[in-house]
Amino acid sequence: MRMSAFAQLQTLRFSGPVRKAAMRCRLSIFIACALLNSAAHGAQLPRIAFLSMGYREATIADFASSPQAPWRRVDPRAYLAVTADFNGDGEADEARILLNEQRGVAYVVAVIRSPSSKLDTYVLSHMPLESAKNVGITLAKPLASAGPHGRVGVMVFNLDSGQGEAAYFDGEEFDVRVAVTAEAPKSR
Repeated sequence: MRMSAFAQLQTLRFSGPVRKAAMRCRLSIFIACALLNSAAHGAQLPRIAFLSMGYREATIADFASSPQAPWRRVDPRAYLAVTADFNGDGEADEARILLNEQRGVAYVVAVIRSPSSKLDTYVLSHMPLESAKNVGITLAKPLASAGPHGRVGVMVFNLDSGQGEAAYFDGEEFDVRVAVTAEAPKSR
């Protein structure tokens, strides 16, 4: 179902180590956006502030020449995006890898949709652009200590080793972090 565009409160939050190392301030801005059907498996990321600041969603074409490209083809979303209910409100939320060639950086962000149509954006990880070729994201299994409903998290991992970190939303931030080892993807 497509809704008409309207002004929407967008809050940018740096979470976990990024927040502690980079900044504690929150930047709130109004942006115009059109909400897309978030339940659709391949739905576009909502128009968050990052997309108006020169960032764009990573695609498999961005990594076509990297040694990890065959591994990305194993996952339907190329380990570049996940959709799940991270905050337990019954609404589909998104996590994506965003690239900014001009600044030479990449971010892993999660976008939480609230029932009031507010979008909160959380930075889960950041890295030099060149490092993004070896980073994947996938769903992390529910963690009982992450709060009610055993919510799923976002796993940010190294495609070669499978080593990474799972971030879980605790109701305010993605502060519940657990070191994980993902099964390294196998190329077809």
